[in-house]
Amino acid sequence: MHTPIVQKLVDHLNSDARFKHAFENSFTLAYATGLPEFEEFKIHSVHDYLVYIDTYVLEGWKTFNEFFAREFKPGKRPIAQPLNDRVIVNPADFSSVKLSVKEGDELRKGQEISYFQLGGSDIVMIFQKDAKVEFKQKRGCHYKVGEHVADSRA
Repeated sequence: MHTPIVQKLVDHLNSDARFKHAFENSFTLAYATGLPEFEEFKIHSVHDYLVYIDTYVLEGWKTFNEFFAREFKPGKRPIAQPLNDRVIVNPADFSSVKLSVKEGDELRKGQEISYFQLGGSDIVMIFQKDAKVEFKQKRGCHYKVGEHVADSRA
């Protein structure tokens, strides 16, 4: 069973006319939950892959999207075949916030009033029906960013 946010993504892709033709309304979904932050891994560090933001500060950003985009260092693209439209890889490093208090509750300063519903970072991979995906992951195992979980032979 998918988490609500992952299911919402799959439902959207299955219902959007732009994706229906390409994906034939059929998705295979794999995701790993509870992944620690990318920077914590000894195998892969975000600093090994990304151009530091300081290089942009001198010139500023030309567009709003440029502010949020991160440029990969040459030869450090972590996703093979980024132009292959048969595979979508999306970081789902957001969690919905669940309030743990209700209207009328008495609160004190510093009290925790919410928690992240998903409990950690997810990596979502959605494959086109004919992507010929062979999964390497084992059910119940957690995988670190950069570890091999699947191959697409398309």
